[in-house]
Formats: sequence, C-alpha cells, structure tokens
Amino acid sequence: MSEKVEQKSLPTDTVVDSEIQGVTPDMIDWWWVNMEKGYPLWEPDEHKSFAWEVPPGKDTHVGAIHVVEESLGGPPLLKLRLGYQDINTSPIPITYEHAILVTPLIPPDDKIIGYMLHEYEAASFGTKMRSTHRMMIPLPPGAAENGAKHFRSEAARFSEFLPDLYKLWQAVKDPEINRQCSLKRKK
Repeated sequence: MSEKVEQKSLPTDTVVDSEIQGVTPDMIDWWWVNMEKGYPLWEPDEHKSFAWEVPPGKDTHVGAIHVVEESLGGPPLLKLRLGYQDINTSPIPITYEHAILVTPLIPPDDKIIGYMLHEYEAASFGTKMRSTHRMMIPLPPGAAENGAKHFRSEAARFSEFLPDLYKLWQAVKDPEINRQCSLKRKK
C-alpha cells in the first residue's frame, strides 16, 4: 500500500492505495449499505459503534447518514456523522469503476467539512482500492498520519471478514434487511 499526505495548505488530502485480496467490488458495494452487519469487524481496535440515522433506500444510497464512534489511534473517542453524497458532486477526480463519496457532517445545518472518496475496481487478486480523504478544516498535528494508518487497516481487514459476511447474508432476500447496491459508475 502506498500513501500520500499533503499538509501544506487547505484542503488537506490523504491518499491510501490498497490491494484487497479475495474481495470483489460487488462485496464492497454491498458493504457500504450494510455496514451495521459488521462495523466492529472492519477495525476491531478502533470501531466502537455504528447506527443508521437515515438508512440507505431501496434504490439509492445517496442521502443515507450514519453515526459512528471511533478512536482513530487512541483517545479521544470521536463521534462522526457521515453522509453519502452523489459521486457527481465529488471535488476529487474519480478514476476507478466503483465509487462512493462520504462527507463528515456538522450539525445543526449539516456543514460539510471534508470528503472521503472510496474508489475501487476488480483486479486479478481481488480489488484495488484508492481512498482519498480531503479535509476542509485544519487538522491537529499527526491527524493525517493517524487517519492514513486507520484507512490502511480498514482496507486490509476487508479480506479477513467481508467474503464470509457477504456469503452469509446472501441467504437473506428481503431488501429491507439485506440491502443491495451497485456503485459501478455509468460511463
């Protein structure tokens, strides 16, 4: 995995490239709308809680909002409110076949303070993924590096739990319980 962290001026970008063994893009598409089924597995040491404030709809993930608590490398515990946006509004260029755009939201007016673009596509080993996090506010010292470490760990853990979790949930056909989603971009 490679990473690039630019901290000279706002916005601050953190880019992490990953090779995810044995995981398909379809599994990752499914994950983004079914994260409640295994969120602590994604980063067991740092993911503490997950709840949908606005769950994904049957036909779209755009507009969904989830609230998580994470420790991003240690105290303090962060409570994050994250919204799914239309990828056509991404300020970060998209190059891979599948993409999801997530934004940290600050209440009460849902001010967007950054962008997290996860893009990925099939590869001979599974999936290659690039996660770009662009923050629009100043970060404390070390935050970008801690974030990059967290994002690398999340990507690496997909191979450990996602194939089995995805396979188990294929038995559940009710779309209210087991949401389906394709994040493959139209060309």
